[in-house]
Amino acid sequence: MKTCKLTSALIFLIWLCSSCNNEEKDNVVSLTTPPPVFNLSDAKVLVDTIPVNKLSLTGLKNYLEGGSLLLSIALRNGVNVYKINYNSTDVNGDKILLSGAVVIPDVADSVPILLYEHATIPEFNEENAPSYFPKLGDGIGMSLFGANKYLVAAPDYIGYGTTKELEHPYQHRQTLASASVDMLLATEEFCKVKRLKMTDKKFITGYSEGAFAGMSTQKLIDEKYPEIKINLVTLGAGAYNTTDFAKFVLTTNANLEFINSYAWVLKVYDKVYKLNRGMGYYFVEPYATELSNNIWASVATNPQALFNQKFVNNILDNSDANFISALKDNDVYNWTPKVQMLLYHGTDDDYVPIFNSESAEAYMKERGANVKLIKISSANHTTAVPTFYINALTEFNAKK
Repeated sequence: MKTCKLTSALIFLIWLCSSCNNEEKDNVVSLTTPPPVFNLSDAKVLVDTIPVNKLSLTGLKNYLEGGSLLLSIALRNGVNVYKINYNSTDVNGDKILLSGAVVIPDVADSVPILLYEHATIPEFNEENAPSYFPKLGDGIGMSLFGANKYLVAAPDYIGYGTTKELEHPYQHRQTLASASVDMLLATEEFCKVKRLKMTDKKFITGYSEGAFAGMSTQKLIDEKYPEIKINLVTLGAGAYNTTDFAKFVLTTNANLEFINSYAWVLKVYDKVYKLNRGMGYYFVEPYATELSNNIWASVATNPQALFNQKFVNNILDNSDANFISALKDNDVYNWTPKVQMLLYHGTDDDYVPIFNSESAEAYMKERGANVKLIKISSANHTTAVPTFYINALTEFNAKK
């Protein structure tokens, strides 16, 4: 859920795990020979495409902020970046126009598609959404995969890019999944329109909220899109067990650094599931008013001083049927994926407790799924990021 920055150490380690040639090339995006005729007017999901940036290998090295020699080594090729607008559905199931980024590796080879799910972006950092191709955060993550011969499809999600005037339905399974699947379908149409040379391989990755989005997306694919074949999913530190996570937060008697993110989830569910109780039902004053006005307001970080005890009791004894139903609707640990899935989680995660991944692995493996949890020893939510991305790139390269 927290937006994490890739460090120079991460870049260096990714380079060590790569086996690609890092010489700069002057290749342009290759065309199929001969390509089938497919025009934008033929697309069902894709609406339009907007060039954002075209960067040579040298240009990409100079573009990314915080760049260093180690970052330069990790990049293998230049990229062409587009914003695409595409049709999807909103929280009510109505049609909505969403946006996302497509990062095209500037290479002659055929390349696979990688669905890249971004991490938490507070509304005051909206400019960090993928379609802006930011110089930090997920912009670096997209660049690392794009500059290692993956065509990156990165949805903005509702609330960013084209829909920045709307509130992001944070940690909402349904809309994260639909935005992502439709982004994948739109990207396939984009590749046809641009006559790009692609392999038949597809991958999904994401960290934190991006991991929750990735898990939700693969669940939707397995349930409703048998024509989409994903070869491997790698996810890091996702809040898959929403119900138990909520009870964990409500019963903790200690300061929680990321309490505002948890409050954001609660506020979103109150609205999306039309509970409409107001913040006074969930929080004590003066925090209820402050969070109503600004979800990032400075409030008590100990849940025992923040939440309304009646609400807490109703959740713990399961008497608040409507809110429990909303939580369960966003549980994504309790299903059986049809694709290989690798889960990564820091043992000392201070944001998303590791039991989220442990419960997912236990449930899925018991039912025969090819799922494995890799525990990152002594790592918290931030320090686990390098190991996650190192392994994601390595595992994808092995199946390329």
